[in-house]
Amino acid sequence: MIKAALLASLVGLLGSCNVNEYCLNCATGDGGHKDASTDGSGGDGGSGSGDGGACVPTGVEVCDNKDNDCNGQVDDNIAGVGDPCTNQMGECAGGKQRCVNGAMVCDKPPMPEICDNKDNNCNGVVDDGDPGGGGLCGTNAGECTAGTNHCISGAIVCQGAIGGSAEICNGRDDDCDGNFDESIASTVCGMSSVGACHLGTTICSGGGSTCVGSQDPTFEACDGIDNDCDGSTDEDYNLNTDPRNCGSCNHVCALPHATAGCALDSGTGTGACTIASCAAGYHNNNGTTADGCEYGPCQANGAEVCDGVDNDCDGAVDNGLTPPPGLCASAGACSGAVAVCSGAGGWKCQYGPNVSTDAMGNIIPETKCDTIDNDCDTKVDENQPNLNAACHDAGIGVCQGTGKFICDAANLNGPATCSITTPGSTATAEICDGKDNDCDGVIDNGAATGNLAGQAWVTIPGSAVQIMKYEASRPDANAAGQGLSAATTCSRTGVIPWTNVTYPQAVQACGAVGGRMCTETEWQQMCAVETYPITAPTGSTHLIIQAEDAQTFTGATSGGTARTWTLENFAGSTGHGDMQALPDTGAAVTAANAPTQSPRMDFTIDFGATPAAYYIWVRMYSTASSNDTVWTGINATAPGTATNATIVTPTNNEWNWVRSPQYTAISGIKVVSVFMREDGVRVDAISVTTEGTNPPGAQTTWAYASANHVSQPLVCNDNDYDTDAATPGDQDDIEPTGHEPNCYANGPGANDAFDMSGNVKEWTLARSPKQNPIRGGASNSTPDGVSCQLDFTLANDTFFFPNVGFRCCR
Repeated sequence: MIKAALLASLVGLLGSCNVNEYCLNCATGDGGHKDASTDGSGGDGGSGSGDGGACVPTGVEVCDNKDNDCNGQVDDNIAGVGDPCTNQMGECAGGKQRCVNGAMVCDKPPMPEICDNKDNNCNGVVDDGDPGGGGLCGTNAGECTAGTNHCISGAIVCQGAIGGSAEICNGRDDDCDGNFDESIASTVCGMSSVGACHLGTTICSGGGSTCVGSQDPTFEACDGIDNDCDGSTDEDYNLNTDPRNCGSCNHVCALPHATAGCALDSGTGTGACTIASCAAGYHNNNGTTADGCEYGPCQANGAEVCDGVDNDCDGAVDNGLTPPPGLCASAGACSGAVAVCSGAGGWKCQYGPNVSTDAMGNIIPETKCDTIDNDCDTKVDENQPNLNAACHDAGIGVCQGTGKFICDAANLNGPATCSITTPGSTATAEICDGKDNDCDGVIDNGAATGNLAGQAWVTIPGSAVQIMKYEASRPDANAAGQGLSAATTCSRTGVIPWTNVTYPQAVQACGAVGGRMCTETEWQQMCAVETYPITAPTGSTHLIIQAEDAQTFTGATSGGTARTWTLENFAGSTGHGDMQALPDTGAAVTAANAPTQSPRMDFTIDFGATPAAYYIWVRMYSTASSNDTVWTGINATAPGTATNATIVTPTNNEWNWVRSPQYTAISGIKVVSVFMREDGVRVDAISVTTEGTNPPGAQTTWAYASANHVSQPLVCNDNDYDTDAATPGDQDDIEPTGHEPNCYANGPGANDAFDMSGNVKEWTLARSPKQNPIRGGASNSTPDGVSCQLDFTLANDTFFFPNVGFRCCR
């Protein structure tokens, strides 16, 4: 710092030099002529001749202690002076470059590291190298351990040193003064100074404290001294209860054949000896203490029993006994038996003459067939294994007489004989009921053909296929249960239908009687069959009839080609299909020619007594404009005439409801006809209604005797029908087949099929492997669930349920 001040002063003096451009005639003190000294010192050593020459510029001023630019100042305006130094870490932060004595230096240079919590050497580490650390601190004397000084947080800290503590009696120099166990004071020791006890003092010896001169408590003895020093004498001894100190200390009770005890004698007020228990086999029968347990040896084994032994060791044998209840048999011929004690022989029962006994009086199994329980086991004549068992005569099937085995009154020691109580029936024709009705030894013979009585079939209208008249049943089913036999398959009224059957089992059962599973179309065709005439609606409701359920279909020839309405199942059709006019050759028939040249479908409708105006709606489908029209007509008889107004589908390739012209003043029974106009047209259903604006909606049909287009409660066994009138509420019971007489598909009389709506659901032919449809609804189904159209239920081959059965087709 002193050098820097001198340098600054020198620069100030040089700054007074007045120099011209070529440094000629330089002023005094600038390297030219110097002023003569005015202080008598003789000037600067010359006569004003300067430094011997002119200042020659060498370039830009640099830090070299020279006036490089000849401006009369040394090292002025040096480039880089004032710039930050290269190292700005630690204490060098803020350092700047300076030109000092012709050299560039930093005014905050690195310094040696000291312990001050700073980075003195500017290497980025505070107190780097543990400055001031490494020396020992503390002492290693006695229990102490010297430590090591370290620079921590800017200060020298002694680490690892272990200092001394107060001296205790342990054989060690705890206070690190070179001595051990010095100046240990003595203290009072011992447990008590009460009773026989007194205290002592402690001394330090061999590194441990020892108590000397004390007396500690001992076990309390019965001796009149407070041995355990608790302030009480002989407190652990009760002279009124302790048999070793009974009445006084050390008075021990000892009695013959007894374990002695001690108890307070109320007369003397002190303890007296008693008998606590007798030795094994001995008893105090006389109640005296002095002679101990005087009776014995006698091993008591419980209450007195009848065995000739003094069991209770009271001095008497078999005394005070009562016969145990139930000892003697009391059933049958043993009633009134008396038991007596026979000593070593035990109890003996005295029985009457009808009891079967051996020579010792013991009951033995009976041998007679005399309707008496001779062996008193509550069973009569059990020596006859077939007594009262069912038996039969030599008849076969229902012709066989039955009865039971009874005793032979003429020979009571002989076997039971068969007594026929129900004679056999006369042979009749075989029926499907699990019985041999014709007495030929074969049950339900002929059932495999499916033609036995009790295997009722009806013909599906408009078809060559037959369907079972009733839900299928097992042959031994009745009105109370399904039965167990599965030897064949029946279809008869008044029995519980066969349920809990899988689809493969139903297929097998149908095949066993020459049948098969009904297709969904066949099943629905029977379920939804129409009975004509059908009553027309009186309001704006729609009477919807499936085209395939028309009363009659009539073919005709047009253009030399025979044509007819043909059943198919085109996509989007309802019911069990639609009807198409075929063949499709592009033919068209006029209204005038339609009655004779068009295939026709007819529906007989009862329009009532009051004339009204009606429309005919037709649900139609066409693929082209050349097959999109039909004619309609309402006539007293068929074929009548066709109305000269076409019914045309508005668009192709979709199903449409299309309305006819209005028919006025219609009443009575009439024939509604649909005539082909263009071949190829498809018809799915028709609707007869007074409504001419809103087309029909969905159509639902039930298997009811009448009015099957309207859901009717209490007609079939569905969820609305309670089969148990005595118990209010929804029972959902399955009824015998045909139990509801009006729950039949609308067929012609004897051709009715029962319970297609409700009772039990029915398997129909699989749509594909393991996709087995179930139709018809059951007793727990809602009204919509027992409609003929409902077909959404599919099940796999392992499914079975208590409300799922079947019927067969063939």
